[in-house]
Amino acid sequence: MLCSRPVTGRPGRNGSIRAFALSALAAAAVIVLAYANHFHNGFHFDDAHAVVDNVYIRELGNIPRFFTDATTFSSLPQNQAYRPLLLTSFALDYRLGGGLAPFQFQLTSFLILLAQCALMAWLFARLLERAAPHPWNLPLALVAATWYGVHPAVADTVNYVSARSDSLSTLLLVLAFALYVRGGRTRTRGLYLLALLLAGLVKPVVVVFPLLIFAYRLLFEDTEGTRQRRWVQAGLAALPALIAAVLIGVLHARMTPPGFNPGGSPAFNYLITQPYVALRYFGAFLLPVGLSADTDLRPFATLADPRAWLGLAFLAAVLALAWAATRRRAAAPVAFGLLWFVIGLLPTSLFPLAEVENDHRLYLPFVGLVLAAAAAAGLALRAAERAFPRRRVVAAALAAAVAVLAAAAWGTHQRNRVWRDELSLWRDVTNKSPGNGRGWMNYGLAQMARGRLDAAMACFDRAMKLVPDYSYLHVNRGIALAAEGRTAAAEASFRTGVRLAGASAEPYYYYARFLREQGRPAEALAMVRRAIAVSPAHIESRHLLLELLAETGRAEDLRRAATATLALWPDDPVSRRWLIAPVAASQTPGVPTTGETAEADLAESLALYRAGRFAESIAASRAALRLRPSYAEAYNNICAAYNSLGRPREAIAACEQALRLKPDFALAAGNLRWARRLAGVAR
Repeated sequence: MLCSRPVTGRPGRNGSIRAFALSALAAAAVIVLAYANHFHNGFHFDDAHAVVDNVYIRELGNIPRFFTDATTFSSLPQNQAYRPLLLTSFALDYRLGGGLAPFQFQLTSFLILLAQCALMAWLFARLLERAAPHPWNLPLALVAATWYGVHPAVADTVNYVSARSDSLSTLLLVLAFALYVRGGRTRTRGLYLLALLLAGLVKPVVVVFPLLIFAYRLLFEDTEGTRQRRWVQAGLAALPALIAAVLIGVLHARMTPPGFNPGGSPAFNYLITQPYVALRYFGAFLLPVGLSADTDLRPFATLADPRAWLGLAFLAAVLALAWAATRRRAAAPVAFGLLWFVIGLLPTSLFPLAEVENDHRLYLPFVGLVLAAAAAAGLALRAAERAFPRRRVVAAALAAAVAVLAAAAWGTHQRNRVWRDELSLWRDVTNKSPGNGRGWMNYGLAQMARGRLDAAMACFDRAMKLVPDYSYLHVNRGIALAAEGRTAAAEASFRTGVRLAGASAEPYYYYARFLREQGRPAEALAMVRRAIAVSPAHIESRHLLLELLAETGRAEDLRRAATATLALWPDDPVSRRWLIAPVAASQTPGVPTTGETAEADLAESLALYRAGRFAESIAASRAALRLRPSYAEAYNNICAAYNSLGRPREAIAACEQALRLKPDFALAAGNLRWARRLAGVAR
């Protein structure tokens, strides 16, 4: 927060140092309070394939492979990008959290934000001082960094675990730039290039770094001599960073699997939309009230769209303002901040992606806008000091800083609530982006998970009008129809989803699950094998294959399938159980056991359930039943886990068996009611 007594950019006296230290602690406290309600927010959207279903992050021993094999990034081939440091952070979170613990993942993302804010405060103070030394610079830098930390648009990146690719790469890029600005040995020894290369191992968007060095040199260091001489000097200064950026680009081009598909729009349509997107981003910076996790903006059909020209006019105005700011030394940080904003948008503006707009792409560009705002505020404060008593200016500045930070922190706190779970997130998306078919589908899924089948079907029908060829929509609609008992209609939806599936494993997996529930194991086996062929790392398909092989008495095939899964995930407890107790052909279904006590297996099942590892929880309960076939508590655990997996029919069967064994089992009765609501057969 802003100090009541401004200190210089180079605090020398003990009082100034103490004032700055207290202000820094207050700033950190503001950010912590703003995010206090986010640490238990769950996984969303791309987290499913990059984190939750990604078997590779479950073993620290896979870390070296992350740097040589990009197929480890996701269970979906079309999403397999080369981001080894990002995967390493996920693997460490998985180990530290003892599994898929949202708290650990969210804590790491928050600490990345906090570290970046500290770096930004130092960097901003250095740039402001270099442009025009003044006692306001340090407190302004601290306020600006804090504002960034509690900005509601930034909260979308922090809450979205997969968007750590943006936060971690930006942290490393800011570190690289700070090391360069610091100069001295950190520059001559190329330490900033090391930070840049590390950033490139998170996300290739950091290839814009040479442009930042070029702009910085022109505005802050290469300011003497003719224009031609200054441009040549700045270009030579940026050359090492350019070489590093080229290496990063080549590395990603070579390491990215051929199946990767960003799903971009036609290049021309995407490109002419981006200036307008930049305008919307700028609006979100000034007034972040319409943030959406999945917007419904579509690429413009032609340049005749007035929004395209509005965007071009905005972009021209930003560049003109930056140019005007270069004429005054004290305004150099304003110019540089605006250029950072434009440069930071280039990677997602020039390369067509699946969505033309996404709020987590604001994370890097907003660093520049916050700097520009802080520098502009500094110019205004200096002018005010010449016209008004200094005490009044300080009081007004302090009040303004507190108001801005309090409003932003409150907005972030509210935004964190949106990201709390799937229902709250997709409700917000459909409210703000009603033309987003994917948003309606996901909102329907959230409704279905709570047993609201009518509401779910209404959402799916709404989505069908917007994205009729969306494979996942047909599959999820099939799940809902099956839960309603409309098996013929459900199968038709599953078949359509599989036809549209492309390189996605999930449609095959869910259709296989449906076929199994219909008592068609041979067809289910064929379908789940197609899922594994499409995505060998799709662990749910591999577990379903093991269950089907056990149920059909194929002991040797079961052994081979379990061994193949363990080759991917050596500590997979489900596969290990099947190998410990291979299934004889006469056993239907087969249930592997640890060979320990039933109570120990049940305790392990409960621990796995609490960690969100539901398939493994079921396997552990079945191991308990192998030792004690009349163990009602084990059947209840199976029921609860199937409910959490969205498989109500299997949950119903397990809970009914638990109640047959123990009629007064209140917990099983409650789980049975939940399962029947999910299945749409409440009694």
